Amino acid sequence: MKKSKQNNPESILKRWVKYFNEADLDGLLGLYHLNCTVLPTFVPSVLSTQEQIKEYLFNCLNRLKVVEINNDAIVKQRLTENIYLLTGFYIFYFDNDRKREFKSRFTFLIDLSTEKPIQHHHSSQIFESLF
Repeated sequence: MKKSKQNNPESILKRWVKYFNEADLDGLLGLYHLNCTVLPTFVPSVLSTQEQIKEYLFNCLNRLKVVEINNDAIVKQRLTENIYLLTGFYIFYFDNDRKREFKSRFTFLIDLSTEKPIQHHHSSQIFESLF
C-alpha cells in the first residue's frame, strides 16, 4: 500500500478544496479510500461504495460552484501516528458571486499512511442553535 504524498492532514483538506473548486472529480475520488464511508450534506443516505461516492460528488460538482473552509475554526485531533480527525465548518456556494450559500460542518478521518487518505467524511448543514 502506498503512503499518502502529503505529510499532514491540513494538506489533504487543502487538496480536497482545490479539487472541489476546480470541479476535478478524479482528483476528489483519488483522496477517498476504497473502503471509505460518506455521510453527505445533500442526500439522506450513507454512501459506502466508490460508485455511490462518485455519483454524489459528480452531482455536487454540477450543482455547486465553490466551497470555502473556515480555517480559523478547524479542530485537529491526532488519533494515532498517521490517523487524524479534522472537524470544522465550510460554506458551499451555488453561484460564483456567492449570493446563495449553504453553511455546513465537516469531519474528515484521514490516514496519512495510505495513498487515498480519506477514510470517512461526514458533512451536515448547520442549523440555528436551539440553546
